[in-house]
Amino acid sequence: MLRRITPILMGVILYFTNIKMKFMKLSLFYSVLLLSVLLLFTSCSSDDDTSEEEQGSSSIVASWILQNYFISNPADFNGDGEKTNDIMSELMCFEITLRMRENGTFTEIARSLIVQQDQNGNVISAQCGNLVELQGTWQLNNDRLEQYFSALDTTITSRVIIGPETLSRNSIGDNTSFNFGAVEQIFVRQ
Repeated sequence: MLRRITPILMGVILYFTNIKMKFMKLSLFYSVLLLSVLLLFTSCSSDDDTSEEEQGSSSIVASWILQNYFISNPADFNGDGEKTNDIMSELMCFEITLRMRENGTFTEIARSLIVQQDQNGNVISAQCGNLVELQGTWQLNNDRLEQYFSALDTTITSRVIIGPETLSRNSIGDNTSFNFGAVEQIFVRQ
């Protein structure tokens, strides 16, 4: 978006174009040169709505690193007697790296969880296992992310919120494999 040229600068341009006839060609040259220089420095405004760098910054296509992992049903993963909703504060070794590609494929590398549960499905303790690499395809429809995990032959649908630097992936319904309740994972753009 072009910035407005101030009246003083416009006066300078008019001054150069209104000098005597013998300098007309020279002044026209300088006027065009001055106008070109002014437009060069004012045509790209820093207050534009979106810059090239920002375009697509809210895209899910990127590499993401897990920053927070919250569950709605508090659990004691490290066996210290205190239940929490924040898995990562209990298991410092837990990690997920998510790479979403333009061609609709993804790779998710996650540390597996070895979870011990009581007869009611409540977590007694948990520890981190090996890194597991899962691949598959993805589709994004509005705020619904469908990920098909090839090795598991399973599709998981999540609600996502995509920001310039963060991706929030939320479970739809309760996580039934463990008694975690609703799950929210917050990733940061790598």
